[in-house]
Parts: sequence; structure tokens; C-alpha cells
Amino acid sequence: MTSKYLASLLFTSALAVALGLAGIIGIQKALPEKEDRKMNNAPNVLIVPVMLENDKSESISKDTLTDIINHLSTQIAFSYTIGKIEILPEDFLDKKRNQVNAQLALGTLNSRYRKEQAFRVIFLIREDLFLPGYNFIFGLALPGGKSAIISDAQLISRNFTISEKDKRKLYLRRLAKVSLHELGHTLMLSHSKNPKSVMKYHNSVSELDTTGDYLLLEDKERIINRYPFLKEYVK
Repeated sequence: MTSKYLASLLFTSALAVALGLAGIIGIQKALPEKEDRKMNNAPNVLIVPVMLENDKSESISKDTLTDIINHLSTQIAFSYTIGKIEILPEDFLDKKRNQVNAQLALGTLNSRYRKEQAFRVIFLIREDLFLPGYNFIFGLALPGGKSAIISDAQLISRNFTISEKDKRKLYLRRLAKVSLHELGHTLMLSHSKNPKSVMKYHNSVSELDTTGDYLLLEDKERIINRYPFLKEYVK
């Protein structure tokens, strides 16, 4: 067993204890942040496409990633950067389920970026994600942690009665919502009971389509209360 694989297993064990379900929230104190961060330098968030080794399909496009960044920027004015494609071992794909174990994937990616100076890292993968005991999850984040992983596998519209343009619009809306939701979890936001909030828990694509696209004022206030130095970046 390699040291990297062992590290990822240790991370996932800790993650399993801390987390609940998809989009996933646990009770944990926020990790210490550099309160003396220069306020004129917006914290950087890396948006990183992820692929499996030997996967011949295309990664999430740069245009799509740019659209996601534009949506995130309307809510939290961080500095967003698109990172290089990360490759995961092909045996991360559970052949019986045809899904990737989100804990293992996030643990491995998190270990690679542990020394990265980015404030947060959001990984986007095309393969469907799962946690043991659940059919699928949209994404996974360690509350208050540095990173999150998101899949777009469930977000492609299967509604053949709408145009291709509308399909793309719906897909981007869903992916933007899940991305903001998971970023919120890394900023210690829990699930909201308000269906107008993007932090409302989504158990299905149909539920995702009926909830809000944005953070509510109460969500933003919680972020600022936990991270006062982010006040000027939360719109």
C-alpha cells in the first residue's frame, strides 16, 4: 500500500466521521484561518477539472468552468482560477456501481493540494459519485475544510422536449447551484430549511430544480460571523 493511498484512507476515515450526506454537513469547528490576510488581496479559489486515468471522454470544458466562476462571483467575490486537469487512478471507479467513491476521491485530491496556497479548491468530475449506503451524491465537502468535489453526471438534462440551448442553460444552472452549495459547506454553512436558499438540501435533481440559486442574507451573515475577514468579499 503506497503512502499516498494510506493518507487518502486516513483522510476518508476522518471524513466519514465528520460528514452526513451529499452536500454534506457535519458539526465541526472552523479551521483556523489567517485573520491577518491582506484585505486588498481576495482569497483565491481554484476550480479544478478531474478525470479518471485512461478515460477517453472530455473533461468539463473551460467555457463551463468559466460560467460557474461567473455565478460564484455574483455571491462571493473571491479570486477564481481554473487549475490544471487532475487524473485519478482508474480503479477509483467502482465497476459494479459505475461510480466513484467520493470519500476516496476527495481524500486523494485533498492530499495533493494540502500545500497549495489556494483558500479553497473545488474539484469537478464527470463520473457519478457515491457514498456507501446512498445511490448517488451531487458533491462532497468537509465542513470548514479546504476542498470539495462535485459531479455533473446527474445534472445533464434528460428532458427531450426542450431545445439543446435550454438543456445547456438548465445544466449550467444546476452545476452552478451545486458548486455554490458545496463552496458554502467549506465556509461552514449547514443545510438550510428555507427552499429559497441554495443551501437547501437536495435529495434529487427535481428537488435541485425547485430550490433557490443563491445564498440568502442569513447564509451570508453566517459566513461573515465565522470568517469576519471575508466581509468585503461576501456580496
